[in-house]
Amino acid sequence: MEVDLWGAGGSGSGSQWATGSIAYAGGSGSYVHCRLAITGSGPTTITVIVGQGGQAPAYSTSGTNAIGGGGAGVATFLRSPGGGGGRSTIKNPSNTAEDWVTAGGGGGGGKTDLFYCVMYTS
Repeated sequence: MEVDLWGAGGSGSGSQWATGSIAYAGGSGSYVHCRLAITGSGPTTITVIVGQGGQAPAYSTSGTNAIGGGGAGVATFLRSPGGGGGRSTIKNPSNTAEDWVTAGGGGGGGKTDLFYCVMYTS
């Protein structure tokens, strides 16, 4: 069986000073192409987990983890980092704790603290 998997992308970050805009973009998820040998007689049930795109939290709150294991962004005063995207995977039918193949999710966009980025001139 031929398989193409894409991991979910990470969310961009936001800033209250740039309402509705993305301060820093999240990373792309990875791509995997492979062939899996499925042997034996009779039907085989295969579990596929499709990664969820990273979630950007609202200001001063915590985001939610993405399906597939992507981490949540945790917002601080007026800035919110993006959450990581979830992995996409096909589980081993004999041992569902084990992945046969995985495409990793992308990282969430970073944030900056503008209070520490002010340049003073005299």
